Amino acid sequence: MRKCPINTPFERLFRFRRFYTHLLYMHNDIGQPMPEQMMAEFHKEMKALKGDMAVSQKLWAYNGLALYHYYRGEFSEALQWTNDFLNTPRTNVRTDLQAMVRIYNLLLHFDLGIYDLIEYNLKSTYRFIYK
Repeated sequence: MRKCPINTPFERLFRFRRFYTHLLYMHNDIGQPMPEQMMAEFHKEMKALKGDMAVSQKLWAYNGLALYHYYRGEFSEALQWTNDFLNTPRTNVRTDLQAMVRIYNLLLHFDLGIYDLIEYNLKSTYRFIYK
């Protein structure tokens, strides 16, 4: 799949969505780390396509990367991707995913020992879920 020629931006987005993100979620499900070379390719594609992706695709990829790093115990890297997710302009797309990432954000702050922001994030998450 990675060796297929890419002729249009749509094909590049399609490959990213179908190949890389599914591969990432598959590795999250089985608990095995993705090979470093493949992870580097994923990050490279993510940065290259950031402006062309639909909001839902971007949120889905950010969540997958945050979970991947969280499962590997790389909490600061997971927090970075969670912050990218949360800093995306507010939208009504995938509110279920948005609520879940806000809860992950609380867990990450706790795991990293950043207790100063937990109370604020807890109130913010509560308001988001119950609005």
